[in-house]
Amino acid sequence: RKAHGHHHHDHDVDRHDAHVYSFALTFDQPLQWVFFADAVATLLDTMGDRILRIKGLLNVVGDHKPRVVQCVQHVMYPYSRLDDWPAEAPYNDRKSRLVFIARDLPQSMIEQAFAMFCDARDVGEIAKTC
Repeated sequence: RKAHGHHHHDHDVDRHDAHVYSFALTFDQPLQWVFFADAVATLLDTMGDRILRIKGLLNVVGDHKPRVVQCVQHVMYPYSRLDDWPAEAPYNDRKSRLVFIARDLPQSMIEQAFAMFCDARDVGEIAKTC
């Protein structure tokens, strides 16, 4: 059993300075939307001034179309759906992916927030989350 259910990959190509950087999280299993949305809302409420942007493509339990999510600082915009999953790699594996652009925010803090979200799977319906 994985402790977190997600992977991280550094993406320093767009690094502007030591304070602003980007990274990605990948979730192996489909996500329960309500718990994902709550986790992101909590992140934005508590760290939104340091989260410059979140964008992602999500595999959500019960939804066969991928959801596109975007957040800017404290605001999570309504999601949209693509007609189908992209046919090209890496997106054809249908894993959820989130890209973060952050300022003076350790990647580990965001990973911990999602680890708590994923570790909640021991309770009822959340078992299918991560």
